[in-house]
Amino acid sequence: MREQLIIVKVVGEPAPWPKKGVRIVTKRDFDPQTGSLITSHHPQVFKRKAKRHSDRWPNWERAVRAQAVEALPTHDHPVPFSKDVPIALGASFFIPRPKSVKRKFPTVIPDYDNYLYAISNLLEGILYEDDAQVVMRLPGGLFYADVGKNTGAEITVCNLESNHPLQALMAIENGMTAMWPI
Repeated sequence: MREQLIIVKVVGEPAPWPKKGVRIVTKRDFDPQTGSLITSHHPQVFKRKAKRHSDRWPNWERAVRAQAVEALPTHDHPVPFSKDVPIALGASFFIPRPKSVKRKFPTVIPDYDNYLYAISNLLEGILYEDDAQVVMRLPGGLFYADVGKNTGAEITVCNLESNHPLQALMAIENGMTAMWPI
């Protein structure tokens, strides 16, 4: 029997997917006659490497992978959702509120997509074989953790082949937010 729904709860400070450095291309990087980019004079436009992670990234990566392995059900297959199974992925992230911020929701960068992209890539090979299997996004969000509450994430992976998405949403509603009430 295939797994239907896996919920992973991770305690720690969430970190978004690390981005490589970006070099801003200016007018002088273009050939005035052809209008094309001069790559021979500026090979760093395409080959520049930058810092791959923030200070939080290594700890967050270890925590997510460890909790995902711990959440694995016992069965014969190495990955609960094999390559032919379409899945839905959702996550709620609870980040620390800066002291100077008074607004209710974090509306500045890094945004929710960067956090979810990180989770999608970190769970590849643990809960599913390829992140191309993620065909639907389940409800989730980016929230500030209240003072004294845990920061972290609640991640849900659902098998869409044997579950109707509405059944998955009902299971999520019943099982989640127990750890970090908003």
